[in-house]
Amino acid sequence: MSNETILRALIVSPTPTWPLNYGNRKRIFSVCNELKQRGFEVHFVHYVSEMDWNNHIPIVSRQKMNEQWDIVDHVMKSNSAVHQWPQSGKDHLIDEWWDEALQNHLSKTFQAREYDLLIVNYTWLSMALEVAPSKTLKLLDTHDVFSGRRHLLESNNIHKEFFHTTEEQELIALNRADIVWAIKEDEQVFFESLGTKAKVETLLHIDQSRQSPQPVSNTIVHFGFVSANNNINRVNLTRFIEEAEPVFEKYMPPLQFFIAGSICSMLDNIDSPFIKKLGYLESIDEFYDNLHCAVIPMEFSTGLKIKVAEAFSHLKPVISHQHAMEGFPAQHKYHECKSFEDMALAMCEIAFEKNELVFMQNASIKAYDIISKQITQTFDSLVGTIFSRKQVVAILPPEYGDEQSLMHWLVKSRLDWISWSYPHIIKVKLGKSEAFGIFNSDVRMLTVEKLNQLIVRTEPDLIINLCWDLPPDLKIGSFSCVSFRALPDDVASNVNVPRYYSDINDPNYLPMLGHINPPMLNQASMKLKDEIWVIGGDLSSAQKVLLANVAALSEINYLDLESIEELERFIKKNGLPYRIILGRLPQNLNVVEQLMVDIALKYNLQVIDLNQPMIFDFSEFKYTTRNYYDERFFDLWERFKSFNLNRHNILN
Repeated sequence: MSNETILRALIVSPTPTWPLNYGNRKRIFSVCNELKQRGFEVHFVHYVSEMDWNNHIPIVSRQKMNEQWDIVDHVMKSNSAVHQWPQSGKDHLIDEWWDEALQNHLSKTFQAREYDLLIVNYTWLSMALEVAPSKTLKLLDTHDVFSGRRHLLESNNIHKEFFHTTEEQELIALNRADIVWAIKEDEQVFFESLGTKAKVETLLHIDQSRQSPQPVSNTIVHFGFVSANNNINRVNLTRFIEEAEPVFEKYMPPLQFFIAGSICSMLDNIDSPFIKKLGYLESIDEFYDNLHCAVIPMEFSTGLKIKVAEAFSHLKPVISHQHAMEGFPAQHKYHECKSFEDMALAMCEIAFEKNELVFMQNASIKAYDIISKQITQTFDSLVGTIFSRKQVVAILPPEYGDEQSLMHWLVKSRLDWISWSYPHIIKVKLGKSEAFGIFNSDVRMLTVEKLNQLIVRTEPDLIINLCWDLPPDLKIGSFSCVSFRALPDDVASNVNVPRYYSDINDPNYLPMLGHINPPMLNQASMKLKDEIWVIGGDLSSAQKVLLANVAALSEINYLDLESIEELERFIKKNGLPYRIILGRLPQNLNVVEQLMVDIALKYNLQVIDLNQPMIFDFSEFKYTTRNYYDERFFDLWERFKSFNLNRHNILN
């Protein structure tokens, strides 16, 4: 797992990505691989629901998947209804196959880490989208339309199988997503017609291109089709053979039609010199290497025909029924044959006139390029959407995440304030891994180079510098940062101590704690010590007299602290006093002293200013009460934000 990935994607899938022997596995692998190539950390959650994983855990497949993705989880099925018929009525409810085991796993996953993108595969797992927080972009990759599926099967004399639902139930799934991916344009139009509030886009499928060699045979033209064993494939292929055999016997072309894959187990004995079953394949590449032309005999089905994409990816000539080509850009007349008989006639023509294969291969290459560009555009749109949601980049110190550190709470207070106006924040720690400090589930660990890439890609509204070690005038490329640290020195020197908390007019002033109540301060404030802490030890004779009168028998401690860490250690060791004495002029207080005064005001300690003509006791006034501090803070925050966090003001 890389510490330097800019974006994180969580993928939920009911099928593994190894071995890549089925079309849906190739589709999901392709999506994940594209995300990885674009710099995403890919966390793959495999909901174990398919037969080859139910009876035993394939060790090799697990090892391969661990090599493919940054993080891989396998969640075992606990819902016995999965892959069963509808429990009531003719169609499934959309959540009938949902599993509490997956819900629990995802809930814990989102508690542990922050993700920019959640992709859920298949509408019947769409409940997973409900688990993600609002800051995560939710995407549903449908793969198929499941409403109306039962009617489609029945109309072709196929018994109901797998998952099928109604339009009303499918709409529930679509509305859980921010973005819905249809696998072809016709299905995009259908999903939009249901009235979904999600943005619907089409993501076609294509594998990485591979130039297959031409087969050795120059006399017999090799055609082929590889398929999995489901009833839709069986019925289509059986019908094609029934119509093709008479054509082949009539014209006696020099061809061989190879059938491969698990579909062979569902076919009756085929007694034809033109057709040969190969059975299960160890290598799909080797199969295509031995073909002159791929054949896609599908006149009815749902979803995209992955076998078309597979053939185009191998840059092979293709003969296809027009239904199978739906969603793909047809570039040759044989890409859209109107019947199985037309397909058989095309095979005969090519067998007698092999030169046509050259033009058909060029058509496949052109189709592949068009599909690839469309896929690139869809992913560009996705990444653009994710980055457009990232309004703020916040650079954090190593202490963030350590709840025993006062610096953590100072930073957290500012992150909270920013999130009230900018809900999507990318939190970043800079440097090498050993300098990141406490691990945070919601923080990206980036090098400076990766941060620069992030800024260029996101073009955020704001870059907030909360890191004490970075200069207040930090710039990243052409982007300026708002130094929104504990309190920058240049601000501290120009801001009065909040003696009159309701009358501070400097728009740069912001209380240091605000709404946050750090645990160590809460604990220290529960039992105040009879002590006096003096800020500024170089007192005049008159101030010393005043101090002696105020102190009486109380112990006096002179604070000489240069860092927030020193103040933190001092408070943890000594607690908090009843009184704080200001012996130094307000404009001369350093950041740590400013913070101490802020703590005093928030926790209603007695604060006495020795610089006033008369002893000035803050505790006598209503605005020093704890409730008043907390209430007044929000007004000060709104004023600070309007002056300092306006994009127009920053850019100008």
